[in-house]
Amino acid sequence: MTDHDNPDWTPLRKVIPAADLDYWMWMGRSSADDGTTIEQYKHRQTRGYLNLSTDGQAWLIRGNADGCTPFCGETHEHRPDSPPTVEAVSMETAREWAWI
Repeated sequence: MTDHDNPDWTPLRKVIPAADLDYWMWMGRSSADDGTTIEQYKHRQTRGYLNLSTDGQAWLIRGNADGCTPFCGETHEHRPDSPPTVEAVSMETAREWAWI
């Protein structure tokens, strides 16, 4: 489920300094397997995503082309029909994936 009509900036405001909020775009909303709502934000310069639930948990949402961290440098095979994976991660890991 994705909702692209009603941005919720609350989770991002909890983890990003107010002076840096203009660097972010709200991209939509997803759900984890357990029903947790995840807000998706994209950094305007790094183009990296920061996915956050309202409780402050960071999430990785990996599609079929995202096998490793962006810093991996290795070639991986991925099936084009693989569903995205959603997993809770530390804020440090989420920041690495967003390149911030």
